[in-house]
Amino acid sequence: MPAPVPVEILSATVTDVRPLASMLRALNFRPKAVMEIRDHGIKITVEEGRSIQAAAYLTSNSFASYSFTLEAPARASPTPSTDSQDMEDDAPHCIFGISLSTVLECLNIFGNATASGGGGGKEWPRRMSDQAELEKKDDGKVTSMRMSYSGEGEPLVLLLEESGIVTRCEITTYEPDTLMDLAFDDDTRVQKLIMKSEWLRDAFLELDPSSEKVAFMFSPAGNAPMPYNRYASSHRRRGGHGGDMDDDEDVEVPSIFRLEAIGTLGSTEMDYPNDKDVLETFECFQPTSNSYKFGHMQLTTKALVASTKVSIRTAEDGLLSFQFMIPVSGRVSKGAEAKVCFVEFLVSPLRASSRRVLQEAEQR
Repeated sequence: MPAPVPVEILSATVTDVRPLASMLRALNFRPKAVMEIRDHGIKITVEEGRSIQAAAYLTSNSFASYSFTLEAPARASPTPSTDSQDMEDDAPHCIFGISLSTVLECLNIFGNATASGGGGGKEWPRRMSDQAELEKKDDGKVTSMRMSYSGEGEPLVLLLEESGIVTRCEITTYEPDTLMDLAFDDDTRVQKLIMKSEWLRDAFLELDPSSEKVAFMFSPAGNAPMPYNRYASSHRRRGGHGGDMDDDEDVEVPSIFRLEAIGTLGSTEMDYPNDKDVLETFECFQPTSNSYKFGHMQLTTKALVASTKVSIRTAEDGLLSFQFMIPVSGRVSKGAEAKVCFVEFLVSPLRASSRRVLQEAEQR
């Protein structure tokens, strides 16, 4: 008698795997990820060194179709003291470990789930140019995908189709690793900004790759103590936004956001003024400065290159949140609504240096 076929509890489809592959590459700095499936979408999480955690959020409406059916676990009737997080934890969901690199290899099985960005440092302009050239050569072929999962112990199944050819990939699932309890509490937020990703990308391009740490400094818009230096190195170069460098010209526009990369060979600074063309949203309740490992900033570069906008938030304890908005709908017709997903990085600060960096900034 044949064994019963497991009942699918997840079925999700996308018409083009390239945006999905681009998003997952942003997390591919660890071999394994934790995948969590719920009625409202999928969350994929990786972490490094117990000090940085990255998660990709794919909402159900970012798929062409999405169905998740799992019976809710038995639980007592909710009481007035039951909070929303408890309700979320008790909602039907499944969680397992998976090889992210294997998923990416499967998505690229027909060879066209190519990178839409990635890498870091001076590689970025070349990679972006390569992608633009690739799109010009696009022959219209795309790989569609159907993803399914049938419960604990079962593989994650990907059915990939291109030009009538279908390939089935069964990816082994594992017991999930225990993730650190790292979450951004918006009630403790002291700063928030939203900007086009290209502006932050340009700044990161200027950072010395030999730097050891990066300081993020913010000042309230009406109380910005830092003079504006669009780019400044140990030679203290100054220049107006979008203009040529001039060693002798002082620009008296206050800076409300400064990046400072610090290394053995000196430091590099990039400043942003209170300009709506650059910072779409800016909120800062008190002067804030924290330093972070430069290596952790490098891990965000693939998400940064793939994204169109980025939100940066800082909590009272220095926890830094990057939220990257990444298109996942590929090309859309005029008037159609583009689908997006979000990749979030939570980065713990180098606490010992935070107060000293702020004091040094105020003395300049």
